[in-house]
Amino acid sequence: YRNYNYESINLREDYIYRQKSILKSEVEKIAFHITHVQKKCDKYKKQVDVEQLKEEIINDIVSQRFGSDGYFFGSTFSGDPLFSNGKITIGTDNIWNLTDPNGVKLIQLQREASKNPKGGFYEYQWRKLNDEKLSNKLSFTLAVEDWQWMIGAGVYVDDIENVIEQKKLLLEKELKFNILKIGLLFVILIAFLTIISKHFSSKLHKSFDAFMHFFDKLNKEMVPIGLENLHFPEFATL
Repeated sequence: YRNYNYESINLREDYIYRQKSILKSEVEKIAFHITHVQKKCDKYKKQVDVEQLKEEIINDIVSQRFGSDGYFFGSTFSGDPLFSNGKITIGTDNIWNLTDPNGVKLIQLQREASKNPKGGFYEYQWRKLNDEKLSNKLSFTLAVEDWQWMIGAGVYVDDIENVIEQKKLLLEKELKFNILKIGLLFVILIAFLTIISKHFSSKLHKSFDAFMHFFDKLNKEMVPIGLENLHFPEFATL
């Protein structure tokens, strides 16, 4: 059980560390791609339609995924939506005051995280796709300063809890098996000790009976005690 607790802590910490690395890496790739396109245009002094360029990049971003169900989301610094979960959301309502079920203002949280030049992590609760249950989510957001964009991605960290729960069930199964095995061995041991104790008890009674029979006969005649009826060396010495 101590090993389980220790392993659970390590699993959780290792999982969070790996997920943070993945999120940071994936978002940085998107940000690097945008910056690279911008610099390329500047280098060759290309006259480009910025809005068209933004549209092309967004179309590229929404088509990308990572992991089994990872996706990117983005909005402007002021909370105007850009894209989320493979869909372009430009033109929909401002989400600056969007909150999770606990009242955490997500876009404002993203803005604070993106003020760090290297981006930032934050946690909140959200519902998975096709699931009404709230789950803990870890996200990372990075700013594209020139366009005042915030680009992020997130993972549901309760996935590791499912792994830990499976390990807990296996542990409980193993504990029940061990308890059953120990209980069976205990019953066998008790049965063995009972047989042994009855065996020695029987010999003890026979030895005492031999003494009592000997003393009863001494009232009438002098006869030697039969040592073969004394089953313990201490009685033979007496």
